[in-house]
Amino acid sequence: MKAIYDGTEIKKDWAREPYIKLLERAQESSDYRIIGEDVIRYLNDKEWATEFFKAAGKKAKYSCDYRKLAESVIENLADKIWGIELFKKAEELANCLGTYHILACSIYSYFADREWCNRLIIKMKEKLHSTNNSYPIARLVIEITGDKELARQVLIEAEEKEASGNDYCCMGEIVGEKLHDIDWAKKLFIKAESRVDNFYGYMGLGTSIIKILDDKKWGMKFFFEAEKKAVSSDDYVYLAKAVMEHLGNEEWSDELFNRADELSLNEDYDYLLVF
Repeated sequence: MKAIYDGTEIKKDWAREPYIKLLERAQESSDYRIIGEDVIRYLNDKEWATEFFKAAGKKAKYSCDYRKLAESVIENLADKIWGIELFKKAEELANCLGTYHILACSIYSYFADREWCNRLIIKMKEKLHSTNNSYPIARLVIEITGDKELARQVLIEAEEKEASGNDYCCMGEIVGEKLHDIDWAKKLFIKAESRVDNFYGYMGLGTSIIKILDDKKWGMKFFFEAEKKAVSSDDYVYLAKAVMEHLGNEEWSDELFNRADELSLNEDYDYLLVF
């Protein structure tokens, strides 16, 4: 809610009224944090906003509450010391891979503290036994710490677990892009091949194979399979664009766009074709 503030005491009191009313309804940590952010954005009153941020801290229950508050405090008050305190509380409450992942990315973006991020990555690694979707950690490890050996170990452990076609496809991309191990990437794509069975699975695998292995013939095979699974105009447009971008096959692409047009006439919504 935007309020006009011209610097005078009278106008200042008037401008505060909407936020005082919002305060009466505030319950969660995020409520107080958002009000504080708006107070800075529209009233430029950092002192008053600090009161809201403190209230948000008292109401915080979860790791994400503390993380988002830390980000806001740093961005709006430029208070990195307070931000660090809040990030530490967020770390104490983190309890799953996704939470650690987001927290590590956030901390690194503000402080570029690899030692701290390594600590979070180790905690993430300790939780690998509970999930097959551990491969994103490998990308995080490389991007933040540059530790390719640790990333390799994470991927080896992830590959040993039963995974979906999409999982193996994503692992192959990481291995090819980040570790530059083309032979290993190819093996992962082969594992993915026997597990994909839907339109987007075939599209993802075909695109990854062309991107990582530069094997258009093999990638095109999965585009053909994707065409068999296409059911909507959206599917055909997506495939048509991929065929043109990755194969340069204008004739096939035009055929797919025409099929999309035919289907769109029978669908219940208007389709906007974007080039």
